Amino acid sequence: MAIANEEIFKLKQSIKLSEVMRSRGVELKRKGKQMFGLCPFHAEETPSLAVDDGKGLWNCLGKCGVGGDVFSFIQKIDSCSFQAAFALLTENGNRKSENKKPKYKARKPTAEL
Repeated sequence: MAIANEEIFKLKQSIKLSEVMRSRGVELKRKGKQMFGLCPFHAEETPSLAVDDGKGLWNCLGKCGVGGDVFSFIQKIDSCSFQAAFALLTENGNRKSENKKPKYKARKPTAEL
């Protein structure tokens, strides 16, 4: 079943990418507007993973060169489909619920271009 673009956009805006990465064991340190950490997709000693919470994007500047948004990160780290990543992020408290507290901090909305 296809997921509506509006639902994807809403979920993406409600998630702080760095919190999702930290929940998966990625340690990040802020340097200016971005954060950097060791890429979980290849062995390295110098941090090459760049994360920009404001844009909701990540990129490995090192060996593997992969990157994307929160969905592509979950797809890669969990070896799952987009639909599975969407469901996982939705289940982890990223939707308003009376019974659950959000697991990830909400991002501040970015200015529309």
